[in-house]
Amino acid sequence: MFPLTSRSPDWLRLGAKADRLRSLGAHAVIDRFDPEWGSKARKLVGGGIDLVVEVSGGDLTQSLHALRTGGRLCLVGVMSFKTIEFPPQALLHGNLLMSGITAGAGNIRRRWSRRLKRRN
Repeated sequence: MFPLTSRSPDWLRLGAKADRLRSLGAHAVIDRFDPEWGSKARKLVGGGIDLVVEVSGGDLTQSLHALRTGGRLCLVGVMSFKTIEFPPQALLHGNLLMSGITAGAGNIRRRWSRRLKRRN
C-alpha cells in the first residue's frame, strides 16, 4: 500500500494532483490539511504506515500518528521553515524512529558548510 498526502489549490476543484499521484502509483491520496489525516492513513493500511517522508515541517503529530509501531519518520529539508513540533511521548510509546537530512539548492548548502567550517 502506498498512500500519499497532498494539498494544492486544485484539490477541491479538479483533483488533478490526486489523479496524477494515483497514475504514479499511489493507492490512495489524502488531503494533508484534513485534521485527522494520520488516522485515515493508518486505517487505510491496517495498522499504520512503515515510513512517512515529511517535507513541510511544522506540527508532526499527524505524521507520527500515521506510523505503525516501529515505523520511521524522515524529515527532508523542511521546506516550509516552520518550527518543528511533536509530542516526544509519541516517539517513545510507538517505538518510532526519526531522522532528517538537508535539502535545497547546492549553492546554499555549500555556503552554509563554509560558514560552519569557519566557526570551527
